[in-house]
Amino acid sequence: MIYRIGQLLYEDLQKQADLIQQVMTSHVGCLSESIASTRRLKACFLNRDYECWADDLRQHGFSDDQEFMRLESLRDLLANETFVVHPCTVPHERFLTLHQEFYDILQRFHSNIHLVLNLSDYLTQLPNRKLFEMMMDKRRLNGVLAMADIDRFKRINDGFGHPAGDDVLSFLGQTFRKAVRKGDVVARYGGEEFLFYLPDITLDDAEIVFEKLRQEVAVSSPLTAFPITCSFGLAEVQNNSFEQTIAGVDKALYVAKKGGRNRVAVLSSL
Repeated sequence: MIYRIGQLLYEDLQKQADLIQQVMTSHVGCLSESIASTRRLKACFLNRDYECWADDLRQHGFSDDQEFMRLESLRDLLANETFVVHPCTVPHERFLTLHQEFYDILQRFHSNIHLVLNLSDYLTQLPNRKLFEMMMDKRRLNGVLAMADIDRFKRINDGFGHPAGDDVLSFLGQTFRKAVRKGDVVARYGGEEFLFYLPDITLDDAEIVFEKLRQEVAVSSPLTAFPITCSFGLAEVQNNSFEQTIAGVDKALYVAKKGGRNRVAVLSSL
């Protein structure tokens, strides 16, 4: 497996040229380990490819945004163009030719891929707070906002270590993503908090949805020695700003926490 350009350049030149050509002509979503030299990149793109991210962004109204169009342009470039690397006879020329071809495309690749990383949470594979707020800014809000908070999350990190905490976050990310409808939005909002937006749903129906989700989390903990539960706060968003509704969600979540945790609390009016 290749991790450094220097490793690529000094042995069996023809095989290396063929390999670089394969990397260059591969789809941007099919990120090989020769490019993914960091744990964060591997975690993101070995589990979820570029097309999934593009579909999410497109679905939530980002197809006209400059950053999204830059990503699409790069995807088309990598998918449709062939980057041919020819072996040279002079070692010095050989190094410069291969290095420049490879370096140029990696520069373009990484300058754009960071746009995706900056809008996503690599542990949960969910949108992060920045992307969630961008999505809300694009919408006419009418539905329910909900926040989930992992109960006693600090005890998990302190008692079992941060890798266990990461496993819990990843587990909940998968659970929440599977639970929502197409068109709903769920994001990791920060720390142990997740935020949901369910459009075109009543507060009563949303309460039923999150009560089922609360029960599902409580019976399917990834840690055998520590039960995982979540508290949920819900508020209706209708003719209110996102900031106003978040304040209401915070109040409802506080009620759920103060009431003993592992429950759903609803703020019926703002």
